[in-house]
Amino acid sequence: SASRRRDFAPFACLVLPALEAGLRGSFVLANPAEASLGAAHVGAYFSTLDGWGQRSKHQLLLAPHLHSDGSPNRLLAWLGDGMHALLLDLFLHAAGPGLRAKFAHGEAALLPAASPPTDEGGEAEAGGEAGGEAG
Repeated sequence: SASRRRDFAPFACLVLPALEAGLRGSFVLANPAEASLGAAHVGAYFSTLDGWGQRSKHQLLLAPHLHSDGSPNRLLAWLGDGMHALLLDLFLHAAGPGLRAKFAHGEAALLPAASPPTDEGGEAEAGGEAGGEAG
């Protein structure tokens, strides 16, 4: 029923930056020479999950190699193949949802869609949900 539906966009909006920050910290631990990429600095590029529009200018956390010297990104071994593939699907692959870009760059709707209009008895108008639940 409509009362059981949840809108998870606000949750994702809050959790994705925490996930990215955690991955950034793990990236720096796995690649100590890249310690300066652990935090954003005014006027400098930093590491991100998606590289939205500027992938060639800064380090992608999930890239196979380090942007600075081409050496292997040791974060990927720590994540393991399955987690790396999942994160690539969620954040980087063109056919994936591009979650970070959608939330960080304002493409995701954070407010729930409006409910269908109801008649005076509270029933959804034609084309809306029928009352009752299938059990």
